[in-house]
This record gives sequence, structure tokens and C-alpha cells, in this order.
Amino acid sequence: MYESEASAARHHAFGVGLVDHEALVGDNDAEAAISSNDSFAEPQKALYRGWMMPTRAYASFYEALKRKNIHLITSPQAYELCHHLPSSYELIEELTPETVWLGCDGKPDWEELFARLAQFGDSSVVLKDFVKSQKHYWEEACFIPQASDKDVVKKVVQRFLELQGEDLAGGLVFRLFEEYKSLGKHELSGMPLSIEYRLFVLQGRPLLLCPYWDGGEYAGEPPELSVFEDVLSKIENPFYTADMALREDDEWRLVELGDGQVAGLPESCSAADFYLALSKFLLD
Repeated sequence: MYESEASAARHHAFGVGLVDHEALVGDNDAEAAISSNDSFAEPQKALYRGWMMPTRAYASFYEALKRKNIHLITSPQAYELCHHLPSSYELIEELTPETVWLGCDGKPDWEELFARLAQFGDSSVVLKDFVKSQKHYWEEACFIPQASDKDVVKKVVQRFLELQGEDLAGGLVFRLFEEYKSLGKHELSGMPLSIEYRLFVLQGRPLLLCPYWDGGEYAGEPPELSVFEDVLSKIENPFYTADMALREDDEWRLVELGDGQVAGLPESCSAADFYLALSKFLLD
């Protein structure tokens, strides 16, 4: 999956090292995961591009690389800030859907859960954990038509927990469902597709803006980034993503942040585009 990115990085004169993700996440062995990488006499700045990992694994990865004098530009604290929605919610609250959450290890406290949901009344909400949703199981494990319908809430939450299994990150997050400009529905899952963009931000400056979904007609202009400038300037992470969607009332909304190292490239954005932008940015 990342072969094209490694090739594009080399083409633009970046040094490339490989990480054994299974050793890092599956075996909890950061040293083994980076064993193919040389140590350096002088400090080297580095950027990770690859699969997501839990925050604890990232911290071990970060420290293991540092022992080789390879310094990831994103600290474990910065990684968690953008990787876990509850960590950044206070910073983006004015531009993002109303959100509540509760810690959960797979067995929710239903009384507490229903109390948190009460603020949504009869409104629709979507469910995820601190990192990811089961959006491709939209009807059964993501979308809740009425937050006040306890039977449906229980059914969706239980199916979500079943699908997440050991990958459950942090707990349960419920977000007010907002109507965005539609691109139709996903042909397999029925999940609604909206006019949405992914912005990569590096060192506080826009790096690359890409339509999030491949296919569908992206009518109109892309988001005016000045709308988000004040909020995004507060994000203390050197490399992150901001996903933006156009609401039915023509207001651009900040759906969520992500750590830029583990955020996928939308199909509309090639690895060549990404690393060209990265090389130009760093040489600017």
C-alpha cells in the first residue's frame, strides 16, 4: 500500500527507512520494528508515513528511533492531540459537530451513556471511538437516527463494539449528525458521501488540499481556508490533517483532525503530488 509513497519520496531525494508494523503493534517490539534502520552520528529529522498505531505504540516507536538519532518531528503528545478526537475537541469545538464521549473498555456503563446522550434529545448522532468509526457499516454500527431511542442506541453500540474488538481506541464518541451537501451514497455500504476535502498542514501552513472522495461532482469552490485559520493555528502538531465538509446551509465545517503521518492520501491526490508538495515546502 505504501510502495508508491516510498518510490515518490526517493524520487524527491528523501531518505527512506522501513518499519515492521506487525512487530511494532502486534508484538509491542519497537526495537525489532526499526532494526533495519541505521543509527546516525548526527541528529536526523524524520517523518513517518504508514498505518495507524495506538498512542502507546507510537511513544515506544518515537523513543526507539531517538536512540538511533532519528527524531520524528511529531512528539507522542502531538500525535495523540490529533489522533484522539477528545484530545482536540476543545480546540475545534466552534467549527465541528457537537460531541460527547465516555471511556469504555468494551463494556459500557449504559446509565452513564444514556445520560451523556440526553443532550442530543431526539436528534440523530453518529458513533465512533476516539480514532475511527465503522462508517462502512453505516446502518448497523455507525448511524443512530434518534439519540433518545435507547433500544436502537444499544443495538448500534453493541454491533460497533463487536466490529472494533481489540482495536477499540479509548472509548465511545457520539457526534451530532449534520446534513452535508451530498455526493450520493457509497455503492456497497450505503454510507452518505458528502462534499468533503482533506487538508494537510505542515508547520502551521497548508501543504495540500484534496477532494476526499473519488467520484461524484464536486460543484462549487473548495473551502476558503481563512475560515479555519484561527482554529488551525492553535493545533500544536507539526504535521496534521483537517477534514472539511460543506453543510447544507453552505457553511464549511471542520469534521475532524488527524495526525498527518497516519492519514491516508485521498484517491484524488497521488503520492507524486504529495511528495512534490512536501519537497517544495521544505525547500521553500
